[in-house]
Amino acid sequence: MKTSRGWSVLAPATLIMAIALLLNGGAPAAAASPVFTATPLSNTAGGLETIASVDKCPAPVGAGDWVAIVNVAQGGNPQVSFKNFLIAGDGAWGGSLTLPAGLTPGAAQLTGACFDAQHHVADEVDYAPVDLTITLPATSTPPTTTTSAPGTTTPAPATSTSGGGNLADTGFRYTVPFTALGLAALVIGGGLLLGGRRGKRAH
Repeated sequence: MKTSRGWSVLAPATLIMAIALLLNGGAPAAAASPVFTATPLSNTAGGLETIASVDKCPAPVGAGDWVAIVNVAQGGNPQVSFKNFLIAGDGAWGGSLTLPAGLTPGAAQLTGACFDAQHHVADEVDYAPVDLTITLPATSTPPTTTTSAPGTTTPAPATSTSGGGNLADTGFRYTVPFTALGLAALVIGGGLLLGGRRGKRAH
């Protein structure tokens, strides 16, 4: 009788637990991975990324050298390059990271983690990866140049006679001497005529 009563009590409770597990997906939900950011999300090979932790990872007790690492991954290579970052006392970390020059245009990824570089503790905090898009560098447009067609000449600039320059030769410098000679001849001739008249009157 005890056995049958025990089963009669446990059966409903077991059924309720089974239904609860089914409603929750069969297992407790896993904790979300911590997050860090990278800016910009679209960059060129050799470009600069700004890294910042959103969720902090303070050092566990006993850690010797608690640091953060960010790996640059592309294709089948999980670590094309990497960089370590110092972690502040409150667990915050970040800085700048230069993307490798050998990245090809397309998808790439940054993966981050906190760990003890001296391996005093086995604790490790893995961050959610950040997806990047690698683009081609922008090409600059060369300046346009203008060339003259073969056989063409550039006309000489026009000159102006206003405000300076040589005037045309009018021959006026020859006219002045001849005019002076004519006047002198007239004066001399008039004097001779006047002297002749006076001589006749005297006789």
